[in-house]
Amino acid sequence: MIDSRPRAGWAAPAARALSAATVLLAATVLPGAVSPAAAAEAAAGRPAGEAAPGRPAARPGPAPPLVLVVGDRFATALADGLDPDPTVVVARTTGDAFGLTRPGYAESLGTIRERLARPDRPALAVMMVGTDDRDPLSDASGRFEPGTPGWARLYGERVDAISALFRDAGVPLVWMGLPAVRSATLSADLVRQNGIIRDRAAKDGASYVDSFDGFTDDAGRYSPVGPDVDGATVKLRRADGLGFTRAGARKLASFLAPEVARLGRSTAAASANDVASLTIDRARGFDAALDIDVNAQIRREAARAAGQPEPAAGPGPASGPAAGPVLPLTAAPTAPDGQLASLAPPQGAPPAAEPATPRPGRADDFSWPRN
Repeated sequence: MIDSRPRAGWAAPAARALSAATVLLAATVLPGAVSPAAAAEAAAGRPAGEAAPGRPAARPGPAPPLVLVVGDRFATALADGLDPDPTVVVARTTGDAFGLTRPGYAESLGTIRERLARPDRPALAVMMVGTDDRDPLSDASGRFEPGTPGWARLYGERVDAISALFRDAGVPLVWMGLPAVRSATLSADLVRQNGIIRDRAAKDGASYVDSFDGFTDDAGRYSPVGPDVDGATVKLRRADGLGFTRAGARKLASFLAPEVARLGRSTAAASANDVASLTIDRARGFDAALDIDVNAQIRREAARAAGQPEPAAGPGPASGPAAGPVLPLTAAPTAPDGQLASLAPPQGAPPAAEPATPRPGRADDFSWPRN
């Protein structure tokens, strides 16, 4: 069974509950209290929250991007780990029967195609599959067992087919590598599958994120315990050697942090472009009010109060040129005749440069001997 439920972060319901409790408390403790803004809107005969005439309505902030997680039981754990992130909305198309060698492979392709055709197209898709891909594969050239070159070739072609679905839909795709498991034989198979997926993803223009070493010890062996996202040593895997604890699911999702951060920057850039193109509607008659001659209006009001005829409107102020002369900023200054400097020699002898004779006893009097 494939789970296709969209889920938002757990922080959103908690925030809504806290907001509702706050409103209820305010209504209970201060039943007659009304905010100044609400009172002004009620006096103007407008419903609360409706924008005043001529005032632009408030623009909501950008919605968190939608991340679609697709795959098997490991993908379900990955989606669980992403759910608490308030910067994204997580949707999932996952199930234990999902796989590239499973009998329902063709049905899984149809499920992905239908999901991508929905109006709420994801901003990013994450594919994590391969836990139970142990079935033989066959084509016109024969039947191939897992681990053989023929099986690797057919498995890679199925990776290409899934990547093509997302590429044709215009959705960026990230292939999540499979983690280490308790069974050494199964871990070796997952390493081989990771290599196929990594190479094919690079050729298909998709991204690849490795998670295998995140659940091993210093010697590279599977370890059910290890550091969580906060650095504390905790239990990360379940007793079956395959499943993840809540801390393990969060650590698994943490390997996607660079992709999610890049997605957030793209959303912020798109929001900035929307703000840059925002136009604010002016109040009706605002531009006409700027054209009023205030002095002429005062004279007319004074003449009307004195019972005198209103002065005729004279011609408006003379308008100057639209632009002054063009002056170069880099040209050297010239004399009126156009020369940079006069070539004629100065007239008359230069004034004498000898200093005057100092008076006796003054500070600049250096005569000797002194009297």
